[in-house]
Amino acid sequence: MLACFRSLKHWPVLVVVIDTIPNPLRCRSILLYSQPALLDLSAGTNEKTLIDVLTQRSSGQRQLICKAYQEEATGKTLVEDLEGDTHGHFEDLLVALATPPAIYDSQEVTKALKGVGTKDSVLIEIFATRSNKQIKEISDAYLKQTERKLTLDLKNEISGEFAKAILILAEGKRDENTHVDAAKAKEDAKVL
Repeated sequence: MLACFRSLKHWPVLVVVIDTIPNPLRCRSILLYSQPALLDLSAGTNEKTLIDVLTQRSSGQRQLICKAYQEEATGKTLVEDLEGDTHGHFEDLLVALATPPAIYDSQEVTKALKGVGTKDSVLIEIFATRSNKQIKEISDAYLKQTERKLTLDLKNEISGEFAKAILILAEGKRDENTHVDAAKAKEDAKVL
């Protein structure tokens, strides 16, 4: 799916689907024909091309583009080249866009747990906003990255009521049923 960004007056930027990409060959053609400058970061970074390609595609499309890039660019990954040719927050953003979401989230959780104290806001953002499937993917990526279970590291690094809540979310077993029981909602509101 090709996507474009549209800003509404009082709403955040939205991704709007305008076309489809039927297969990885289409992603390769985006690189080779529409954006050939992206394939040669050694000649100097073309920021406009990077922004256009990476911000106007879905995560799945970006991963296909990264795969095509690696096949075309001497075996180096797009992330490796971005880290070598860009800097600061711009580099952070582009690397985040080029990294598979579960791996990126796993890396962010790892950073949030390192050092003295934890970055609770990162843990809240990740575990409160991801689906059960996404949390499972994050846990798998974390295990592969650190060779440790995510829930065990969370238990060791956070405590109290906050820990209880985050651990429940990190188990990835929330009820994702979209049916709303109005009577149950009123009952829960009274309890709160």
